[in-house]
Amino acid sequence: MIPRGGPLADDRPGLSARTLLFIAGIYFSVLTVVGFWLWQRWGGSFATRAVDDISSLSGILFAALCSAWAARSARGRVRHGWRAMTAGLLGWAIGEVIWSYYELVLGYEQSPYPSLADAFYLMYPVGAGVAVVLLSTSKTGRSRIRLVLDGLIVAASLFVVSWISVIENVFRAGGESHLALAVSLAYPVADVVIITIAWASAVVAYRPSMGLLVAGLIIVALSDSVFSGLAAVNDYYTGNLIDLGWLAGCGVLGLAALRSIGEPPREQASALVPRRARLWLPYLPLVLASCVATAKILPGINSIPFAAAVLVLVIGVLARQFVALAENQRLLSDVGRLAFTDQLTGLANRARFIDRLDHAVVRQRRERLTLTVLCLDLDRFKAVNDELGHPAGDELLVRVADRLSANVRSTDTVARLGGDEFALLIEGPVDDAVVVADRILEAFAAPIVVDGVALAVRPSIGLTLATADMNQSSVSSLIRQADLAMYAAKRDGGACVRSFVPDLPNPYELPRRLPVVIERPTPGIDGSAVGGAEGLAPQRPAAIPEPPRRPPLAVRLALLALLAGLVVLAFSTALRGRPGPIHVLLPAQNQCQR
Repeated sequence: MIPRGGPLADDRPGLSARTLLFIAGIYFSVLTVVGFWLWQRWGGSFATRAVDDISSLSGILFAALCSAWAARSARGRVRHGWRAMTAGLLGWAIGEVIWSYYELVLGYEQSPYPSLADAFYLMYPVGAGVAVVLLSTSKTGRSRIRLVLDGLIVAASLFVVSWISVIENVFRAGGESHLALAVSLAYPVADVVIITIAWASAVVAYRPSMGLLVAGLIIVALSDSVFSGLAAVNDYYTGNLIDLGWLAGCGVLGLAALRSIGEPPREQASALVPRRARLWLPYLPLVLASCVATAKILPGINSIPFAAAVLVLVIGVLARQFVALAENQRLLSDVGRLAFTDQLTGLANRARFIDRLDHAVVRQRRERLTLTVLCLDLDRFKAVNDELGHPAGDELLVRVADRLSANVRSTDTVARLGGDEFALLIEGPVDDAVVVADRILEAFAAPIVVDGVALAVRPSIGLTLATADMNQSSVSSLIRQADLAMYAAKRDGGACVRSFVPDLPNPYELPRRLPVVIERPTPGIDGSAVGGAEGLAPQRPAAIPEPPRRPPLAVRLALLALLAGLVVLAFSTALRGRPGPIHVLLPAQNQCQR
């Protein structure tokens, strides 16, 4: 059986979507109230500064607590990543406490810059950068090379935009204080580095929590850039609406941490083939940088043809790269489809079924769904291969796959695990699973014609359940239980359904919410019934005992001969007083003497 995610698997259930939406609603409702307070400056300057500082500190602590919770619920690299994020956020929180001390306790109208608070503020980009690197799940060398190249493109592009919009003004307004200049430049440069790593990591392996994390980092980085620009011209004051950017960014970071709880940390199969939009993400900053740089440089260029030629060259190179990316993405999609599709039947293969079941198990912990796994095995399939050949057996498997697909819902997953073994994943009420199992048995009542021969095949079906009231199940345990139930059905003669429910005293006993087992006579290859009457034969399933095994015929004949010898020996001893041969005819010598 396939383990669930190895050493990095998260065994703790995550928060439901409804809970996450509830938390997000409360947080951003508070953010709206704080925004109105800062806008209207209710209570005067001191009250506005107090609300601003307290709300900022609360938002940072919210994100830190969520990161700590995510680290406690995760394992391996993911745990270390959220620990690094927690450390960076706590450093930011200490810096915010120092800043609030300057303003609210010491009463500074203008807090000193740079100060001890900036030393703790700069712990955040360090922790966030380490966290994003650890949370990235790409492991192949080719992905690392692409990550570095994409990072260079994004970093250079963002640096151009930051230089034109913020850094150039900060550099020119640095004055005589080299320390103030270094601190002012550290914020936008660190944000460029963080966004570069996060952006490129999201392109390599996207997950919902990673998307929220990147969004939060970008919001915080934009707020830092605006703060650096305002501070360079002495236009920043506490209570500025730009502070809402930090508060919103912390909220998104906290939601990213909460969303990661219960999320499989390994790279999912669907993430191995990124969407076209994610392939183009590294080039969006390049387009932005080209536009900003052109708008900056174009007024100083007197030659319009030269500027047009440069613009056409940039657009042509980008268009050529986009075409190459589209072709590569199509090839990767084809390879991914082949890797998760059974080549004979066109159904999902074992890898895809396990991946779907893994997703369903994780989703069940959030939404309390009922999962049903069915394993099917065709009775007397080996006889078809032996008597009609393997091509006929392959054609039979294709017809069986068509019948299975035609009798399930569009939301169900049908897979061929190998040979003549199939599996179904059904998400929904137990009654739906029972209806599907009964429909499958009904579908195989008619024979399947292959090469002019009517083959009456029947499936042995094993069924297992995972409900919200049961103990948490894993992928391997569900498949193993369905396999055991399927083999129990085959031992009962096949063409029936057996269930495995671990919570019952007898695991092969069908629960009350399931109907009585439907059995059909096991047919031969030519369609003739082998045992049982035609039609339905309801039978109550019981525990499956081992069938008594009779010794071979030769052994039984030898035992019978030995028993006969013992009987003859016993009569000989009783009649003559001593053991010895019994002569039926007297010897010729004795007859002459008489």
